[in-house]
Amino acid sequence: MSFPTLPRLSLMLLTVALLAGICGATYVLRFNPEMDFWRQAADRKLAWADQMRRTHGRVIGVVGGSTTTFGVDAGLLEREAGLPVANLGLHAGMGPDVCVGFGFAALQRGDILILSLEPSMLTEELQAMPLGGRLAWVLGKPELLAWDHPPSCLTWPSLLTQLQPGGYHVVTMLGKLALQKELYRYNMEEARLGGLQVTKERRPFAESMNLSAGPGHGRLSESGSALLKRIRDEAARRGIRVAYVIPWAYWPEESAAARRTANQDFLRQVQEILPVLREPNLGVHSVLADFADSGQHLTAEAAAARSRVLAETLWELNH
Repeated sequence: MSFPTLPRLSLMLLTVALLAGICGATYVLRFNPEMDFWRQAADRKLAWADQMRRTHGRVIGVVGGSTTTFGVDAGLLEREAGLPVANLGLHAGMGPDVCVGFGFAALQRGDILILSLEPSMLTEELQAMPLGGRLAWVLGKPELLAWDHPPSCLTWPSLLTQLQPGGYHVVTMLGKLALQKELYRYNMEEARLGGLQVTKERRPFAESMNLSAGPGHGRLSESGSALLKRIRDEAARRGIRVAYVIPWAYWPEESAAARRTANQDFLRQVQEILPVLREPNLGVHSVLADFADSGQHLTAEAAAARSRVLAETLWELNH
């Protein structure tokens, strides 16, 4: 009795695809410099949150993309104001679900979640972000992708596809190697106690800002509104208080008033779902020298100033 066999070419293609998948996954999990940086950063942030809980009995976790990572000096907030803040910011490219999931992973009943997602993460329709899935794999925390439903709903094929680096990344890494450039522009040597990331790099980002489209932001997207409701409901289920504060971003003086008006409208929409903490500048900062390599990344000195403003905002909430 004979059994049908796959044609030799099909078997070869299947073997090549399998080996490529294994190589891609091994690279992402073990050798990808970007993932290695964020793994170390995430581990330190979680360790700091645990330290705040041991010292103060609870944690105020600030969750968002890189505006949080580069904008909230939790070490300063603990030293100067006695606030048990943990900077749980990641990178907007990981997607809002993973940013929020990381916050929930660090917090417990009785803690406070300060949501500081970039407005664009809530006004644009949500899309799958493979970078976030890779971080969940690297940290061994699939719940980052499924914080309000059982992780069992995640399928192995969907998770495995997120472990592939992609052609653009491969070409970029090869180019950096050929030109002997740093493989990733941020490093843990510039990370501060509490989760703040700083960088010495400076870029002329203001020259390329498109101001002709007006203040932007617009209304909460359908998926953004649904996300806020999910966060509200999950926080209530876990016994965690939650509020939103808009992150700081650069806008030149001539656009600042229009941007503040747009931000105020945006915050009114958010407040229909979540409590909102308002700061005087409504997320608009017009001092160009206070930003490093983008209009969302504050310098270390500006992050300290921003954190002192945040301390005043958080004081009543913490008592």
